[in-house]
Amino acid sequence: MVPESALVLGNRSLGLITLAMLEFGVESDRSFADRDFDRTYCLGRRERPDPTVDVIEEIGATYVNSNETPLETVPETHEAMDFVYEATGYAPHAFETVEALAPNGVGALLGIPTHGSSRSTAGGSTTNSSCTTRRWSGPSTPTSSTSRARSTR
Repeated sequence: MVPESALVLGNRSLGLITLAMLEFGVESDRSFADRDFDRTYCLGRRERPDPTVDVIEEIGATYVNSNETPLETVPETHEAMDFVYEATGYAPHAFETVEALAPNGVGALLGIPTHGSSRSTAGGSTTNSSCTTRRWSGPSTPTSSTSRARSTR
């Protein structure tokens, strides 16, 4: 199965750069361009008019306002995603990303929390920063691979 849809969470610097790489690739590494997603989306909290929304649309992606369409409703409103790239640092997105994935979809959690934005997660631990990828295969429990994670109790 070839991935067809991609969703970037966040319309700040990291999200916009990632969206551009998904759409246009990187000169030194064409692996992003080789993905050739048919549909790209960017989820953000900004209201129109906003220059970042204009950039998203100029790139060729669909802007999704999370004030109107929360992440967990994206599959019903648009479609389940083959690839989700978290670029906000908002810890609950780690769990919500799984809900937005299509079967065999991949979620990359790369957002960097700002100072003082650590969040409590299931089990009572506090997540400070993480870089996790997750592959979702449907109704069974998702598997994860953590590249770097720090948590404190």
